[in-house]
Amino acid sequence: MDNKQPAYAVGDLVFAKIKNFRHWPSTITKILNVENKLPKFELLFFGDNTTSKVNSSNLFPYLDNLPTFGQPLSDNFRNKLFNKALLEADTAHKACQTPNTTLPSTEEKIAHQHGQHPMEDIFSKVKQLQNTDDLESSLTLAAEVGQTLLAENQKLRQDVLDLTFKNSQLAQLLGNLKQAEEIKFDTKKPYSTV
Repeated sequence: MDNKQPAYAVGDLVFAKIKNFRHWPSTITKILNVENKLPKFELLFFGDNTTSKVNSSNLFPYLDNLPTFGQPLSDNFRNKLFNKALLEADTAHKACQTPNTTLPSTEEKIAHQHGQHPMEDIFSKVKQLQNTDDLESSLTLAAEVGQTLLAENQKLRQDVLDLTFKNSQLAQLLGNLKQAEEIKFDTKKPYSTV
């Protein structure tokens, strides 16, 4: 019987099991010790942006286990954070699945060289086409508009994912700074004698 653990990489989405918590959606932020039989990973948990170090035996691939662990729970106060975490994980997964390898068209390259945004180029073409009844040109322009909007949508999705990740990093940094300040404050307290 082969008990081989799946190979994980930084950025992988997983469900992590920590004692006293349900399987929680998270992403791997760091690989800590791969040499050991049981590798350990640092995770960023969706929903509250906390981090923890977890053994690979407590990690479960996101997509494979989505039907089991990824079902939203009744929307009450107790499950609100878990449901939020599921939505964030789903957004991250969809953003990763969106192909971000579209090469700019010749028109986009020309527009970029002249400092013109592709959408501005489309608007000017639409204005020019309004004065004609050429069906072929209209259809060609409609296809071009669709492609431009899809490219813009992909760019915006990637921007949202990048900002979400930066936000979670900043939240983690802020938490670390607060902890450091609390420790610093505690060490400055004079001891009282009773």
